[in-house]
Amino acid sequence: MFADDPRVCDLCGTSVRGMHYSCRLCGFDVHPVCSQRMPVTTVSPLRPAHLLVITVATPVKCTRCSTSCVWRYWCVSCKVNLHPRCLLGTDQTPLLIPKGM
Repeated sequence: MFADDPRVCDLCGTSVRGMHYSCRLCGFDVHPVCSQRMPVTTVSPLRPAHLLVITVATPVKCTRCSTSCVWRYWCVSCKVNLHPRCLLGTDQTPLLIPKGM
């Protein structure tokens, strides 16, 4: 890590130094301790009856910001994929609700 590295943890907002998890595609960085505080499941903001599950898998388009995401919350029922920062409110991008949702 370099002193001028601007990366911050997307969950706690503090500087990322040393060991951390990172998604190069979407720029998601998280401390190991913060990743343990991420909920494994959460309720969908689009359909409260649906459960979102944290997933790390092949890149797909985020429903909110339309960029590729590897670390994501995924709804099995409606196929919604959201970056953790898009779901947890650390991104100011407006929520893009797919047609038919």
